[in-house]
Amino acid sequence: MRATRRRFLLFGAAGALLAACRTAPSPTPAPTAKPAAPEPTKPAAAAATTQAAAPTSAPAAAPAASGQKSVTLKAIHRIAYGPEQDKQVFPPGYDLFRQKTGVAVDETLLPEDQQMPVKILTMVAGNTPPDVAYIHPQWLASVAGKNALVPLDDYMKDPAVKASDLWPGAMQYFEFPHGSRRFGIPFYSGPSVYIFNRTLLKQANQPAPDDLEKDGKWTWEAMRDLAAKNTKGEGPGKIFGSDTFSSGLHWMDVLIWAWGGDVFDKELKHTLLGEEKALQAIQFLADMHYKDKSVPEAADQQGVTGGKSGRIISGRVVMQYGIKGNVPEIADWAQQRNVEIGMAPMPKGPAGRFVRNGPNSFCVMKASKLQDEGFQLINFMSQDDFQALQYKVGAAVPPRKPQMDSEAFKKSLRPWESLALWKEAAEADKALAMAATHIDIQNTFTPAWDDIRLGKKTAKDAIAAIVPKIDDLLAKGQS
Repeated sequence: MRATRRRFLLFGAAGALLAACRTAPSPTPAPTAKPAAPEPTKPAAAAATTQAAAPTSAPAAAPAASGQKSVTLKAIHRIAYGPEQDKQVFPPGYDLFRQKTGVAVDETLLPEDQQMPVKILTMVAGNTPPDVAYIHPQWLASVAGKNALVPLDDYMKDPAVKASDLWPGAMQYFEFPHGSRRFGIPFYSGPSVYIFNRTLLKQANQPAPDDLEKDGKWTWEAMRDLAAKNTKGEGPGKIFGSDTFSSGLHWMDVLIWAWGGDVFDKELKHTLLGEEKALQAIQFLADMHYKDKSVPEAADQQGVTGGKSGRIISGRVVMQYGIKGNVPEIADWAQQRNVEIGMAPMPKGPAGRFVRNGPNSFCVMKASKLQDEGFQLINFMSQDDFQALQYKVGAAVPPRKPQMDSEAFKKSLRPWESLALWKEAAEADKALAMAATHIDIQNTFTPAWDDIRLGKKTAKDAIAAIVPKIDDLLAKGQS
């Protein structure tokens, strides 16, 4: 059998599945025996990939070594780096895994949206679970809290896994409760940095973020000022100083921390969004939208083309709070148009500089009968062989510390990327602790944020209205 990538099509009777996804009950998978630690795979190379726009399949694999069990893992994934980039990473990576282990991977791609974890849990509840599934860190607590995932701690005790090589910051995103059980090993890491269009800044005779950093002046206030000064023009030719920020609390956390605030208390019993420092940070960001108008809103976005990497590739956005996964698309666009790109660390706030991440990992589903094989895949994807595939497209920071100093990774960097900056970001990486009800908490926060950034309400008023709701959800998450 060959490793394949295919899209999950919802039609006909599948409409009932989609409806069920909106109100999916908590799954209650049948208990499985505690997994025995599998034989770890040899170091393998990581690859960065994008989901293919059409069903694709990997080249035929060489026969598995004699004596290996021939089974197929059902995997749920999404487009990671872009359709073309993904073709260079995942199909050949799965094929290499099969050659080494005899285990094939049958991959189904789902849209990466807030319904993705609901659909996965619905599959579990309907007794059609995948063996492994891509679970974004913002969903991890909610899915693990439903007892749908297998903790990997027993597997990771095996010395051959070399768990101490993994970046501690990136591993935090797959812990639940925070600081406790681990449910993933990243195959992709991309700690946050600022990426900018140096050509536009030169044309405007404005300092670049990396120059401001050298002078000790790269702060959030300086970022806002630079964005405002570089917002020019009207209509289809307007230039915007900054790309849109995600409304995710796991993105805004760095800004709130930089102001000295926090999202939740340490016990995850109360939200701290209503406290003064957090409110200042949220209002600061909203003012970039409503007052400065330096961030494109829906009415402005006609002609402001974007991709998986955001809107820098429109040529009309100066800078973005970005990640490593954005690099391939931006770099290809810049090379085609002879545009100079640069990168800088995250800006500093009154309380310092903070970095977040969105590492990617498959997680083993508790309802799977192939849990050992699922862990083998997860471990393999963090190793050198799979990572080498990702280096070819330049879409990931290595999940293991020794890999960061490898010649293969260094050669994968674009001329404007800084190895020292990626190391600094990986070391500073900090995960937001999340409750088992985090998806509901995020869905409560997003409409309030929309009201704030559109100037309909102040941060103080909008957040005050949702604090009791979030506290109730936190209490529910404790039960």
